[in-house]
Amino acid sequence: MADNSETAETLSARLKQGTKEQHDRASRVKIMGKIMSRNVSRAEYEQLLFTYYQMYTVLEKAIRDHCENESIKNVYSSKLERVDSIKLDLEYFVGKEWESDERLNTVSPAVEQFQAHIQDLAAKQPSLLLAHFYVRYLGDLAGGQIISTKIQRRFEMADLNGLNFYTFKDIPNVRGHVKQIKEGIDKVVDPTLIEDIVNEVKVSFEMQYDILVELTE
Repeated sequence: MADNSETAETLSARLKQGTKEQHDRASRVKIMGKIMSRNVSRAEYEQLLFTYYQMYTVLEKAIRDHCENESIKNVYSSKLERVDSIKLDLEYFVGKEWESDERLNTVSPAVEQFQAHIQDLAAKQPSLLLAHFYVRYLGDLAGGQIISTKIQRRFEMADLNGLNFYTFKDIPNVRGHVKQIKEGIDKVVDPTLIEDIVNEVKVSFEMQYDILVELTE
């Protein structure tokens, strides 16, 4: 008999096993190392927030526009959206006039490529947006608390004001929500689509790597 173990494996398991190399590479970039060692400068962190704003504005619009897509509908929740949280953090770090800061409209080549890619997927292959949903939101949920603590200590912040990006106020049970997302991901069972999403997650991690590398060039 043919071995169907690979095709029978859930999408979430395939993603964890099949994209580890790309995940680990993206996690080792210089800016993340500086955050984890509490050596990141205020200017570097502000630029990271501007970069996240540029990324999430495009990504979240695409996901909202296709929230009824077969791949997206089982994981979508507006409670995950980060743009409003990033705005609050920019106001904290940059000031109330952050929207007039030239960094807002200065888009790096890697971010520009990411934005164009997301818009292209939204127009032609919206099911593959699940890959970018997986990379960004599961990463934010799983690692956000650790990064938040590092940033708070680095800048001697008295409370979580200014750390809204990492705080999912409408999701009291983060671990439970991560489990729920993985269960939603596993509702994708078409073998061809599973393979396409695994490959797109690899693309997403490579894009994250390129974006983060630019921040310390």
